[in-house]
Amino acid sequence: MDQFKTTILGYCDDLILMASSLSHMQFLLDKCQKYSEKWNIKFNANKSIAINAGFKMYNDNDIYLFINHNKLNVVEESKYLGLIINKTNDGNEVTLSKYKTVERCFFSLNGFGMKPPGVNPGIKAFIYNTYCLPKCTYGMGIFNLKKKTIKSINVSQNNLFRYALNIPYKTHITLIMKALKILDATTLYYSQICVLIKLLHRHEYTKKLLMGCLDESILIKIDIYEDIKFISELLSIDIRKVIEYPDNTRDLLIEKYLNNPDETESVIKIKNLLDNYSIENKKELINLTRLNYIVNIDSQFVT
Repeated sequence: MDQFKTTILGYCDDLILMASSLSHMQFLLDKCQKYSEKWNIKFNANKSIAINAGFKMYNDNDIYLFINHNKLNVVEESKYLGLIINKTNDGNEVTLSKYKTVERCFFSLNGFGMKPPGVNPGIKAFIYNTYCLPKCTYGMGIFNLKKKTIKSINVSQNNLFRYALNIPYKTHITLIMKALKILDATTLYYSQICVLIKLLHRHEYTKKLLMGCLDESILIKIDIYEDIKFISELLSIDIRKVIEYPDNTRDLLIEKYLNNPDETESVIKIKNLLDNYSIENKKELINLTRLNYIVNIDSQFVT
């Protein structure tokens, strides 16, 4: 971007080298080898791997890269700092896979009380938000997720809580999720975009790059432009504010989702039912959500 080109990512002793050609990659590897010889460092070729991300003209079997005179293994995917990097650069596939981990984590706590009737719904929501969900949200903001992926996560999340509350799978659950303070997948994803922007603010180098993007002719070239633009339109604020004040933007996103004035009364009623949740008031809860669903449809139709 601009005069900057970052081809090396490093965290302690974990390095990632990126190159736009095999010759450039071998050049970088040779540089690493010379550095290691100078400072008596040994790179373990058996633990080092190569991923062909996007070079369709190359077959994996035809890629020859060497470190310390040893050929690197070419693999389909690898994990770096807890994030899966694969040859397709498909964050959608990775995110859906990570949400499966969230589901497994959730069901592993059945004995703790996640299985109905179990513990109070508010406790289930708290455990889900603090223990289960981070297994998916970690690193989510770096991916460009498709609407189909976000919808799939939303459906899975809703079904988890229909199971946890032991209510029919056709029950409209949006207001219940709001009463439990569980974000829908769309709000969750865009709040993670704000987290990414916040992290970029922390480092002088990345902040300089980010601030350089305030020129929309440059901003439109970066991967998260459409996401930033969506956030600004959703909240009716300037794109610059999304970049300059990500914390404020994230709070506004969550506030807008959880506190819709038209739904406040219903959410309070549902919260009161959930605080004293039992078989007796489950029918009342279902009827309340169904009634509110019909009212919302009618009001939108009239509008």
